[in-house]
Amino acid sequence: MGDTVRRLEVITTAYGLTSRAGLIDTVLWWQDRCGTGIAAGTVLWWQDRCATGIAAGADAGDPVMVHLVGSGALDEVRAAHRWTITHHDRPAR
Repeated sequence: MGDTVRRLEVITTAYGLTSRAGLIDTVLWWQDRCGTGIAAGTVLWWQDRCATGIAAGADAGDPVMVHLVGSGALDEVRAAHRWTITHHDRPAR
């Protein structure tokens, strides 16, 4: 969390912002539109969709998805999802 907050402070300072309020919502908005190229939901929705797809594929025996589960990728996506839920408002504090 410390490195994330530090990076947000760098952004806040670089852009001359007086508050971090709304910064995460703005970052999520841009990630949603620019990162995926599709304006279809939030980062949380994409994380959930990704985790669900990996799990379903692995359950169906897809060797690539089985490998992703075995390598810890599914756990990482789920951890990122939990982190986003837990810390969504923290940088605005």
